[in-house]
Amino acid sequence: MSVSIIIPARNEAARIGAQIAHLQSLAQNENTRVEIIVCDGQSDDATASIAWASGATVVQTAPNRGLQQNAGAKLSSGDILWFLHADEKPHAGSFNYLKHAHHRNAPGGNFQLHFDRSTPATRAMALIARLQRQRGVYYGDSGIWVRRDVFEAMKGFRDWPLFEDYDFARRLEAFARRHGMRTEYSRVPITVSARRLEKQPGKVLAQWLLLQCLFSIGVSPEKLTRYYHPK
Repeated sequence: MSVSIIIPARNEAARIGAQIAHLQSLAQNENTRVEIIVCDGQSDDATASIAWASGATVVQTAPNRGLQQNAGAKLSSGDILWFLHADEKPHAGSFNYLKHAHHRNAPGGNFQLHFDRSTPATRAMALIARLQRQRGVYYGDSGIWVRRDVFEAMKGFRDWPLFEDYDFARRLEAFARRHGMRTEYSRVPITVSARRLEKQPGKVLAQWLLLQCLFSIGVSPEKLTRYYHPK
């Protein structure tokens, strides 16, 4: 079994090299064949050159996470596609878990979300993530993975700049139900940076809830991303 790790990134020069080295070390320790593909969304810094020098394959696209991840998947060759953000750190045991899940013929799944700092805001977000997972709802920061054949049958991510991960998780859950399968929720944690919750945690939480509500009533991802990333 082989794993293709696909990382959409933009202006992540400060952390992409360390993340790639960490993933390579984990894979070696757990005797797993991996390829790492960094999908650079027109970074203004050295993200692409650092990723290439660190041993990753680099593909350039527009800064759109759905488009970026699909471009990475198109270049990949692994039996499992594992989509990671540039600011998260998988733990030891992650690749062994993926091997066992693949042998069980699981269609895909995600990991238990942890943050690198414990604050009221990060504890609230981690609790929300656990409760939502019970309803089959999860996001890209929890390390979504999927079998290649399932990804191809689902025709990948929608080319959306926002909520492409939420949409993909919902479709993955529906695919699993239609085929008499269940996705897997790994108890192996994945640690995410708390950087977006540090300065104005209340504002970030309120914005996330508002965007979720607007998306659920049909506001397009293109309109929402203008609010999420105001010019």
